[in-house]
Amino acid sequence: MVALPGPAFPRLGVSHRVFFAIGCVIVISVWNLMEISQKSPGFNPVVPMGCEAGACDGHDPSGLQRVTDSSGHVYYLTFVTGSGQGEALGVRFMQKGDPTWRKAKDSYLYPSWIPRYFPVQKMGCAPGQNKACPLWAPDLPSNGNAIRLNNDMVVFFSVSDFIHGDKSTFCIGVATGSWPKLELKDSGSPVICSNRSQSDRYGAPHALDPSVSTDANGNTWLTYGSWSNYGRGPHQGSRGGGIWAVSIDPETWHLSHQARKACGDDYPFCFNPLPPTAMPSPGTWVNIANHRGYHAPDGSYIDGNAIEASYLFNYYQQNGYYYLFVNWYWCCRGKNSTYQIRVGRSDSPLGHFVDDTGVDMQESGGYLVLNASATSEHQFVGPGHSGILHDKEDDKLYFTTSYEAIDNKEMQLYAFEMEIDENGWPRMLSQVFTGLPDSHDSSTLKDMYHWISGSG
Repeated sequence: MVALPGPAFPRLGVSHRVFFAIGCVIVISVWNLMEISQKSPGFNPVVPMGCEAGACDGHDPSGLQRVTDSSGHVYYLTFVTGSGQGEALGVRFMQKGDPTWRKAKDSYLYPSWIPRYFPVQKMGCAPGQNKACPLWAPDLPSNGNAIRLNNDMVVFFSVSDFIHGDKSTFCIGVATGSWPKLELKDSGSPVICSNRSQSDRYGAPHALDPSVSTDANGNTWLTYGSWSNYGRGPHQGSRGGGIWAVSIDPETWHLSHQARKACGDDYPFCFNPLPPTAMPSPGTWVNIANHRGYHAPDGSYIDGNAIEASYLFNYYQQNGYYYLFVNWYWCCRGKNSTYQIRVGRSDSPLGHFVDDTGVDMQESGGYLVLNASATSEHQFVGPGHSGILHDKEDDKLYFTTSYEAIDNKEMQLYAFEMEIDENGWPRMLSQVFTGLPDSHDSSTLKDMYHWISGSG
């Protein structure tokens, strides 16, 4: 944290300066508390999801993918971040008609390129059962990204040792597989990486939290980035990081030819930022969102870019908009987490994305979608990471996320039915996703929860 910078007081005595400074801190603190505690529009959850033991334990879930078995049964599948207990990724599913989340066999994917970029011995991971490096923030492109794969799947993921915090190496990789075997095969090399040198030279974002989407013209884009408090010179703190977009090849799921060419000999440590006055091109990286420099509730100034977990949702054919979902503030602090989900919209996948008041997400704009909430019985803290399935067979939108804490359980999977309201903004519905043929409102879900959990 950086001390709150104070204004000059050329004509005030010491006591007046102290009084004025305290007043500034109080105003700033109240403003940020209002922002952090702001109520999200639409429906907020009333009970936890129905889960087999441990099935709702999971962080950073991907969007759902609809798959079928040989008998025609329909399932909804999501991947979650590895728990650090030896699996690479967790796999969760719900069968249509059964309102219970279940655990599938974990993935022990161990990309062959990891030892080239990471100190695997210090990380304590290696090939084999229960030895895999935990892979973070998986992305499972599907109908919400205008990518229809049926039972085939493409899984993007992040990896880092995080030994040096902001100065660590971060990489995004990609693997392919199919339902129901779920035997993922890595592509053989990282899609993109970032390191301390890039942060210093360019203010590059961390290669974390991938999201992949195809636009109305058939171009495929990777958006990524996660916080930033580190850099030097003009890229220090909030002047670095942010959410960026770059083109990828949908045949290989790696950087497009133009973007790869821009990497040169630095590959996979790639970053070619678009100059502020230039037009985007497939070989450049475009900054599309920031949350720069803010004041914590205690009044201290944080010179960081407190934004991550981007998700690019393609709804262009339906209403002419792409939606960029992001997270603001802190994850991973249990009940003290301040995560909240924000969104902006644009008629281009590269922005400018604006919120409901017209503020550009490049300038810290963002329409609130989900925040912490509570009922008389349950507390829901820190919704984080967005994923959307546009289930065209049922003509519904299903939104997945995880809460940093639900009551005394941390990192819990949750899924809503979502709509785009009459003003063109996402809104969660009381028809919470249950896998049943018909949506169920909160009162019905409450009865289901007590039946599944055995608590009533």
